[in-house]
Amino acid sequence: MPDIDHPGTVLDIKNGEVTVKITRASPCGNCQARMACGSEAEDSILKIRGFYPELKPGDTVSVHICRSTGMKAVLIGYILPFLVFLSSFFLFQFLFKHEDLAGLFGLLMLGPYFLIIRLLRKQLADKFSLTLTRTP
Repeated sequence: MPDIDHPGTVLDIKNGEVTVKITRASPCGNCQARMACGSEAEDSILKIRGFYPELKPGDTVSVHICRSTGMKAVLIGYILPFLVFLSSFFLFQFLFKHEDLAGLFGLLMLGPYFLIIRLLRKQLADKFSLTLTRTP
C-alpha cells in the first residue's frame, strides 16, 4: 500500500516539536451544493515531534504517514468506538428490554472509552509517527 503525504506549512518550532498547518483540498471544485454538504477545505494543525534543524517557520513541507498507521488511527478513532456503542446497546437491550435506555447506555459507554484514549495519548503518540520532509 502506498503511504500518505500531505503538503503543509511550518508555523512554529519549539522544544523539539514542529507545528504544521495542513490545508485539505476540497473535492468539490465548482459544485453548487458544496456549502451545504460540509466537504469544504479545512485547515488542520499538527504537532510533530522530532528534530528538524533544517526547518524554519514558513517553510513548505510534506507530512508523511504510513498507510498502516493511518488505518490504526481509523480503528481507534472510529471502528472501536462504534463496536463499544453497539455491544453496549445490545447488552443493555438484552438485559433490560428498554431500547431508549439501551441507546443512552451505549452513548454513555463512549465516555470511558474516550477517557482511556485521552489518558493513553502519550503512549499512542509514540505509535503514530509522522515525519516531515522539506519541499522546494
